[in-house]
Amino acid sequence: MLQERSRLPRTSRLMHLALVTGPVRSGKSTLAAKLASERGRPVVYLATAPRYPEDDEWLARIEHHAARRPAEWEHHETATWDEAAWEACCATSREKTLLVDSLGGWLTARMDAHREQLDADPVAAMGRLDAEAERLAQTLAAAPGAVITVSEQTGWGVVPAYASGRVYTDVLGRLERRIALDAAHAYLVVAGFAVELCATGVKLTESD
Repeated sequence: MLQERSRLPRTSRLMHLALVTGPVRSGKSTLAAKLASERGRPVVYLATAPRYPEDDEWLARIEHHAARRPAEWEHHETATWDEAAWEACCATSREKTLLVDSLGGWLTARMDAHREQLDADPVAAMGRLDAEAERLAQTLAAAPGAVITVSEQTGWGVVPAYASGRVYTDVLGRLERRIALDAAHAYLVVAGFAVELCATGVKLTESD
């Protein structure tokens, strides 16, 4: 049954937290950057995507994203960060705006870190990644400054035929729902148009 309520009442949503999600080239990063700039505080850009030196096209994508950021923004690449590094960064964000782009990149990096277990036992690996995702969500929610998270929309088609694809879509989908539960604002961006989900959506209280 659909209910217009969540685990947290609307008045208890975390006003400093926002989620921007959408498919590739939808404009989600552009919207997130605009929201960060409008906060009027120093922006710390957390680029989560791992660099793959052998993939020239992927490196060109990363550089394209980097070139669009204002020069005054502080920038960190987080692919090698552990939980302590994320906690330390968030703890010092009181007068700043953290822009996390993106949750999918974070998950890719964590899957790379657990590749051996992922290949041997995808179910166990998914449980480990879900636990890490929950701790990341808690860390972002506890940050004293503003936090804007960007995330990819996946899984709109058939269920992936390979285990790592299923792990990625399942863990990312649950992480998005977890952050959206706490966020004061959640935007779905499609073809350059943004819809504010917290204002127009009906919250599902059930989880899978």
